[in-house]
Amino acid sequence: MIALENRPRLHAVAEHIRLGATSAGAQVRCVGDADARQETVLALLDWADGVTFGVEGHNGTLAPGSKNFLEHTASLWQARRLGSLLVSAFSADPSVESASARSAVYRTAYHWGSLVSADTPPPGHDPRVGRAHGARLARLAGRLAMARHRPAIVAPAGDQGLRSPARTP
Repeated sequence: MIALENRPRLHAVAEHIRLGATSAGAQVRCVGDADARQETVLALLDWADGVTFGVEGHNGTLAPGSKNFLEHTASLWQARRLGSLLVSAFSADPSVESASARSAVYRTAYHWGSLVSADTPPPGHDPRVGRAHGARLARLAGRLAMARHRPAIVAPAGDQGLRSPARTP
């Protein structure tokens, strides 16, 4: 999932990230902060194995739309649905404000218990960089998804004794 503020420069970078992720086999949904209802966006976040946030700074922190979105994720966090999510962030601007905005996303992801991939592509419109970022996120999110669906403990029903790690073929 790519969630981004509605700014043309972010859309250009997001398109390259989308192309890279789809070329690596990922299903990608792009959502702008004004494109969909909050419930729809939260459902997509719950569906996703990974998300990258396109953000730019606003007075030293996140822009209001992104901040509002992150604040409304409490229901998913309380249901423990965000703990194995892969999170990254990108911007189209090299400013300190954009770095602060990305840091705010990462702090929220840490709070969720998510895994952070802080391999922020450098600002600019080099399509190769965006595509590489998207492909890397797709590969990492795919590995996390496979690990999440593999049993970790094997024990007979009702056994309260020692449990052993699952054997994988």
